[in-house]
Amino acid sequence: MLQIKFSKTIICLLFLTLAFSASAQTKRKAAKKKTAKETTLTKTQPVAENDSIPVVKKNARPESESRMPPTEQTDDKVKSDAHPAATDDKSVYFYEFSKSDFFISKIFIEHDENGWGKITFQKKDFAEPVTDPLQLSPATLERVKATWQALNFLDSTENYQYEKDFSNLGTMKFTMKKDGRERAATFNWTDNKDAKTLADEYRRIGQQFIWIFDITVARENQPLE
Repeated sequence: MLQIKFSKTIICLLFLTLAFSASAQTKRKAAKKKTAKETTLTKTQPVAENDSIPVVKKNARPESESRMPPTEQTDDKVKSDAHPAATDDKSVYFYEFSKSDFFISKIFIEHDENGWGKITFQKKDFAEPVTDPLQLSPATLERVKATWQALNFLDSTENYQYEKDFSNLGTMKFTMKKDGRERAATFNWTDNKDAKTLADEYRRIGQQFIWIFDITVARENQPLE
């Protein structure tokens, strides 16, 4: 009899234990579901934008740098403006070549004592002559001025024209204006060594400048592909 009661007691305790365990598990599952729902709501809840917080760009430049003035250009045109070509009243030395039926029908070069001046040339297929600033290199200027001095041009009365006429080769003209004095000499061929040297110097100056001019125009208008 006692064994039967004891067995019933144990069975009741087992049922109570199972019931308590099931209830605890149910509460835990409910708590987990509630926590998961709260977490989901927290993640999906939109964040309100705060207009008072400025947006900082990573690549933004400092304000002081953005207000800096633009850098001055130092290209060739600006440099040439710093040393303008010699005007007519400052030019001392003049050279002119002309031949109407040549492709380059006219070349006129003038410059001052420092080598600053301008060059004018006329091409057969150009409607108007081209005039550009000119600066002689120190070595060229030294040779040119030395040749003018060797000719003693202002004080000389020599006619540089050769005894025969070679006007088919073109006409050259030297002119010097200095200290209120002026002298010019025109010839188409000469056997004077210094006059020939001076004409050759100016011819090279003109040919080099025109060659550079042609190359520059070709590069600007017909670039290589």
